[in-house]
Amino acid sequence: MRIGINISYWVPNAMGGTQTYQRQLLEGLAAAGDEHEFIVFLNADGGRQFQGPSPRFRTYLYPLAGRFRLLRVLWEQVVVPTRLRAMGIDVLHSLGYLSPIAAPGATVATVHDMIHYIYPQDIEPLKRLGWHILFPLSLRRLDCAIVSAESVRRELAQFFPWSAAKTAVVPLAVDPTLFCPGPAVPCAAAHGKPFLLAVSTISPHKNTVRLVEAFARVRQELPALDLQLVLVGLIRPEQGALVRRTAKALGVSNQVILTGRVSDEELIQYYRSAEMLVFPSLYEGFGFPPLEAMSCGCPVVASNQASMPEVTGNAALLFHPRDVQDMADRICEMLTSGNKRRQWVERGLERAKLYRWEYTVQRTLDVYRQCLRRRAEMGRKQALHTPGEDAC
Repeated sequence: MRIGINISYWVPNAMGGTQTYQRQLLEGLAAAGDEHEFIVFLNADGGRQFQGPSPRFRTYLYPLAGRFRLLRVLWEQVVVPTRLRAMGIDVLHSLGYLSPIAAPGATVATVHDMIHYIYPQDIEPLKRLGWHILFPLSLRRLDCAIVSAESVRRELAQFFPWSAAKTAVVPLAVDPTLFCPGPAVPCAAAHGKPFLLAVSTISPHKNTVRLVEAFARVRQELPALDLQLVLVGLIRPEQGALVRRTAKALGVSNQVILTGRVSDEELIQYYRSAEMLVFPSLYEGFGFPPLEAMSCGCPVVASNQASMPEVTGNAALLFHPRDVQDMADRICEMLTSGNKRRQWVERGLERAKLYRWEYTVQRTLDVYRQCLRRRAEMGRKQALHTPGEDAC
């Protein structure tokens, strides 16, 4: 197969889970066999940093920087379809929700979540308007929409019932050679004290403010522990300021530490050293941090909404993310669980083993093949029903 991989949305070092998915999928496709060749579609910023995982990966660069979103989308919809035809692409897989509507051949897109519909207030108005116009058109044109969880499949079908027949669930994964148990070391950011860890972009649906409120209650309940709260991830200015104001109002500003983005190596050490990961998100399409934490031997206390129960199974304590007291109670339960804490660690390690990138890659290749088979069958049926020149 000649496979197009559309990552024209990619702005290096500005994305979290989406970038992890992109890197792991491309590396897995490169290792899956020599019978496929790949053409990767990139914006100018991505093209400068992209390194193909094998010589079978070539690139096609948009002459546009990633920040010019509107121009990039126009280029993708108007120019790219002609390039796909000229390149003889069999399947185009767009990894960021949207695919060229006029693309020839089979098209696949990964729909990471439905946040544009579930939490539209978190999206910029102009982007939201464009999304509500373009996404349904792109979705209708697709041969297959890939989602990472059953919860997203249900949400997609809720808004677009006709999409159910062409939606495939392909779970994401964690790299066990990278995220694995190891020695805990005192955390400098937490001043060497025991700490709770939260990993996410600080934005409204990530629910960080309620986490700070729950943390303040936990400190009141268990003052002898002198707990700290370490927040790892991209900080959006308005939300970061709100988190700091909340911490100050609750008297825990010195105990709430915002690190910003960190390297994978630093993140792994945080997982290994934390008392637990607290994942309070109101909404996720998949949610890498609980799985990464489990794979590192870190207990998880998480929201019971969206994909989180599906991903964590019976390996995490769950709470309602809008109930601050419930969140605080579950954190205290984990902190005081004694020998049961080890049981949560073992459950997490076993749960994480169920998610492997090899399966994600093979399932994705299966989707490509199924799309091509369906198109071939449709072509044969059309040929059988097309009258010949001498037909009556």
